[in-house]
Amino acid sequence: MKWYAKHLSKKSFTRIDRIVDEKRYKWFFETTVTMKNVGKVKLVVLRVRKNSRSFSFLASNNTKLDGLQVLTYYKKRWDIEML
Repeated sequence: MKWYAKHLSKKSFTRIDRIVDEKRYKWFFETTVTMKNVGKVKLVVLRVRKNSRSFSFLASNNTKLDGLQVLTYYKKRWDIEML
């Protein structure tokens, strides 16, 4: 996955901290990909800074969701996991 993200242009990422209440990740990219042994998934790639070399990945088997919805669901789930 990291290889895939490294080949994305910086222009592919959208700034989201002003769109949604997101404090950690500021840059966002979404696409639908086919993962080996999984099938089609909605892939969301997040960066803290536009020039950051580290990425976080979210994936959902519900390809009809938009990437911001995937992020919202993961944030809610993370809150539950941390209880």
